[in-house]
Amino acid sequence: MIQRPLFDRLFLPSNLSGRAAQEFTRLRAVITLVIMLFVFIYDMQVIASGSAGFITRALDGDGFSLLTVLGVYIGGFITLIVIRQGRTELSGILPIAMWAMSGVMLSVRDGFVVVTDAMPLLVLVVIGFTTYRQRGILIAVVAGLILLLIGLDRRNLIDLAQIAPRDMFDDLFDIAIMVIGSAVTLWMFLRLQSSERQEAQAAAETARLRLATITTDLARRIASQTALEELLSRTVNEVIARYADIYHAQIFLIDEFGSRARLAASTGDVGRLLLSRGHSLEVGSLSVIGTVTAAGRSVVARAASSETVHRRNELLPETVIEAAFPLLVGERVIGALDLQSRSAEAFKDEDLPIFQSLADITAVAIENARLFEQTERRLNENQQLLDQMSGAMREIERLNRELTGRSWTEYLGDQIRTPNVDVNFRTNKVEHLGDWTQSLRQALQGDQTVRQPQGEGSVVAVPIRVRGQVIGAMEFELDAAAPAEDTVGLVETVGERLGLALENTRLYEATQRIAQREQRVNAIAAQFQSVTTVDELLRITLSELGALLNADNASIRLGGIDTALGGESGAERMQRLNGGAQSNPATNGTHNGYGNGGAGA
Repeated sequence: MIQRPLFDRLFLPSNLSGRAAQEFTRLRAVITLVIMLFVFIYDMQVIASGSAGFITRALDGDGFSLLTVLGVYIGGFITLIVIRQGRTELSGILPIAMWAMSGVMLSVRDGFVVVTDAMPLLVLVVIGFTTYRQRGILIAVVAGLILLLIGLDRRNLIDLAQIAPRDMFDDLFDIAIMVIGSAVTLWMFLRLQSSERQEAQAAAETARLRLATITTDLARRIASQTALEELLSRTVNEVIARYADIYHAQIFLIDEFGSRARLAASTGDVGRLLLSRGHSLEVGSLSVIGTVTAAGRSVVARAASSETVHRRNELLPETVIEAAFPLLVGERVIGALDLQSRSAEAFKDEDLPIFQSLADITAVAIENARLFEQTERRLNENQQLLDQMSGAMREIERLNRELTGRSWTEYLGDQIRTPNVDVNFRTNKVEHLGDWTQSLRQALQGDQTVRQPQGEGSVVAVPIRVRGQVIGAMEFELDAAAPAEDTVGLVETVGERLGLALENTRLYEATQRIAQREQRVNAIAAQFQSVTTVDELLRITLSELGALLNADNASIRLGGIDTALGGESGAERMQRLNGGAQSNPATNGTHNGYGNGGAGA
């Protein structure tokens, strides 16, 4: 909390809002204290010269002195209390009354014998002007004229032996002219000051309105951009074109690490040079951009000021004032809008919110452009993935068709008789002729439905497909009464269902064959568990496989590559190692050996 000065804490209310109100109230308190101090010093000077002071005269029954004491001291304390309470109207009138009852009252007592006695009246008008503006002047003039008439009337009670007073009317006229003239002059001064203030305020409002209009139009142009690079370039160039006081504009964006603010857009030849250099500033560095990006608040720096973070750029020597505004997205700082001017009058305090509004709109546009580019990039990536997936699916479909065709080719090749059936519905005779008619061949080869006239009726042949692969065809001879379109559609639908059923049946048969083979293999392997010799194991293997394969002969050889190619056998090697001893003939022959094995049937 900021500590207020002692004077403000003693005499000013704590609820004053606005600097102007504080200064005006402080001025009233100072004038009150000055009047009290002036009268006190004057009274001390009178006492020092050997005369009686105000308080002494008041106690002796002098009414003017009593009014002076009451008006200055009692009235002064009351005025300070009223000021402390924040009573604006009354605190403006009381200083006028204080001076009227003290300084002016002395001239009233002396009857305004000399023209200089009118000076307190002029001071009264000035105090009224200072503490209560136009109304204070009016109150001071009315009170001053009343006191002037009272003072002139007192001349009959004053000893004028040593003073040759002028005519009362002349003194009244002269003093009144002085007071009224001073009042009119101050009044006109206030009117002129008020007019100038209003004109300046109107001009400032017009300039701000124009600036706000330009900013709004510029923001609308910026918001319509979707490409980030084009958005940044257009923003800085539009700023230069629309704001006459700005001669260089640039945008810095914080990098993905959040450590440096990199120049993303700049104007003119200088901007192109800085961009080619990859100009950047560290976030938080002693610079305008470093401060703005770190603190998230605007900075206005003057090049000639000693208390500034402006860093002179040799490429921009004409910069007199630089202003930078944070690019905020919520509470996050994404960069800074940097503006530089040759005019010291640029970037007034009342204009800063407008430029900050432009920076906020620019930040939102940049974020939207980034999101748009990210969305476009993701859409392209997704499209590429979709194309790749589509290609993969097409390849899978091709492989499925190829595998299905190969499987059906192998399946049909293993059959003793190609699966076929012919039915004569007139005689209810079922045959297996196996002949391919021309319609069946056309449906099979062309992979399409064939309809041909035959006598009074027609022949319809449709292909039978499995996963897009044609595995056969079926044909129907129809009479003239059969509806053409319904018949073809029905046959095609049945053909599709038949293809699926045939594929499922083939797969079931294949599964059954695999299961039977596994069962046979398991049965043979089960016999291996009870064998304890190699000879018996080899014999059982040949016997079981020979019976299973219906083979005429079978043999197994165990041995290494050298043995198979005619080299030294295991028995010969043992004989050589044993010094030529003969090996047991029983260990040599069909069922002996070591190392790698081979089998043939």
